[in-house]
Amino acid sequence: EMLELDMDMEADLGIDSIKRVEILGSIQEAHPELPELDPEALAELRTLRQIVDHIKDQVPASAVANTPVQTSSNVSVTSIDLEALIA
Repeated sequence: EMLELDMDMEADLGIDSIKRVEILGSIQEAHPELPELDPEALAELRTLRQIVDHIKDQVPASAVANTPVQTSSNVSVTSIDLEALIA
């Protein structure tokens, strides 16, 4: 099944607010260069698009474009393209 950014995580995907916070905590651990994510604010976000937009709003564009990131496969990349996530 294909995930779409506007799917409701609970209604469409069965991911409750507690699980969303756990998933986003894992993302935070994997990408410590991202800003600290507020669990209360994240609990209000219902779709993947809302989460991406929330993170984009907290990250200065220059920081995203110039921050080296280590991927899970240990391949270094130079940025996280949040725009590509919602394109």
